[in-house]
Amino acid sequence: MVTSIGFSSTIPFLALYLAVQRETPLFLVGIMYLLQGIASLASQVIAGYVADIWGPKKTLALGYFFGFGSSIYMALLLQFNVSALVIIFTYPLFSLLRGFPVPAQAALLAEENTDSITNFSLLAMASNLGFAIGPAIGGILVSITGYAFLFVFSAIMSLITLLMTYQLSEATYHLAKQKQSLIPDKNVIFFILLCLIAT
Repeated sequence: MVTSIGFSSTIPFLALYLAVQRETPLFLVGIMYLLQGIASLASQVIAGYVADIWGPKKTLALGYFFGFGSSIYMALLLQFNVSALVIIFTYPLFSLLRGFPVPAQAALLAEENTDSITNFSLLAMASNLGFAIGPAIGGILVSITGYAFLFVFSAIMSLITLLMTYQLSEATYHLAKQKQSLIPDKNVIFFILLCLIAT
């Protein structure tokens, strides 16, 4: 699963917000993350089905649009101190919508005319890097702006990636057949960086 900087910046600090600032019992926080995992799993199945019908690029754009909208909604919930239970049961939906681009990313990288092994390796590396950077950025944002802005940041990352996605043509992912190289095609590198900043 591709984890992005925008999404990973919210993960640890939402638990901190609920447990410390809202004094929510930890077992409810645990249930929230359990439901998040189930929702993320479901998103792969649903988004994969949608990608088969609409194509990976449209599904990718749809996922980033969902990520933007759900991030803004979560930011509003925190900003206006909505009931902790509402937040707990909304966050899995947020995860479901943000997970929508993942199958499309895999489909685009698995094009038969590309070096799939290298591409997937780079995507996994970018995912791990984003997961490492996201919480660090989240910690800085919390100390400066508060918890709600974490989801605004997540929304900004989704919006940037959505706009970048529309700049890509379908031809980007239908590369001419060529000899295997240690240096991936520049379009593949661009796409992997795109996946790094948001999903």
